[in-house]
Amino acid sequence: MEIFAKALPEKALEEINTIAEDSIPDVPSSAPYADAVYKLYRVGVVTGVDEQHNCNPEANITRAEVAVIVARMMNADKRIRFDLGEEVIEK
Repeated sequence: MEIFAKALPEKALEEINTIAEDSIPDVPSSAPYADAVYKLYRVGVVTGVDEQHNCNPEANITRAEVAVIVARMMNADKRIRFDLGEEVIEK
């Protein structure tokens, strides 16, 4: 996730989602990779692997998952809009 989060300039990663700290079930904000994961969730590039939006950070990433992430990074129209956590603010 850190590689993906650093691959594009900040101007290409406009936040579209409100994702509260500690709202991704398996990514505590204290994790060393948390900033990268939360950034990708907030810009709509990553949504998680299940309905609870778990990231599954200990698993190997699949080619299909990489393809989806790259497509969303390169085409902002493909990004997914959703909010997660109690700090949801109307946009």
